[in-house]
Amino acid sequence: IGSRNTVRESVTLNIGTDGGGKITRIGNDNLLMAYSHVGHDTQIGDHCVIANGCQIAGHVIVEDWAIIGGLTGIAQYQRIGAHSYIGGGSGVDRDVPPFTFGRGPTGGYEIMGLNLVGMKRRSFSDETISALKEVNKLFFRDKSLERDAALTKIEGILGHVAEVRQFIEFIRGSEKGIFR
Repeated sequence: IGSRNTVRESVTLNIGTDGGGKITRIGNDNLLMAYSHVGHDTQIGDHCVIANGCQIAGHVIVEDWAIIGGLTGIAQYQRIGAHSYIGGGSGVDRDVPPFTFGRGPTGGYEIMGLNLVGMKRRSFSDETISALKEVNKLFFRDKSLERDAALTKIEGILGHVAEVRQFIEFIRGSEKGIFR
């Protein structure tokens, strides 16, 4: 457990297991609200908010600045991308791409758009936000291209933006599938 974390009442943090690397890791400057659960061998980055009653299974990776709304369940072996926002009461059984906002029950979770509020609060540049808006259009709204073709097109147009490269690498690294 890193520095400057706030862990509220009745939070459970499971230790790592032999089969999972033996490490459950909580980064710095996180807020774990009441009755949330962090499963074994889970990795939580920095500046994350895990709201009341969240249930995070084992082997989950939560990247920096992610916010997980109350009463959300996350299945094991999922990745939650940096700067993403998961609305309360959601069920997550696939990877959640970085910079996105979404919500919905298990099997019905849907990417609603970008986490613009979070990005503006963290002073993302106008260029970066514009580039990610274009990524949103090309990857999530335009269904005419297959996943890899959409990523190749995005890379060709916006690959010079670091956050766009981060998005592309996350998608390409997904082993359990993503919400699209």
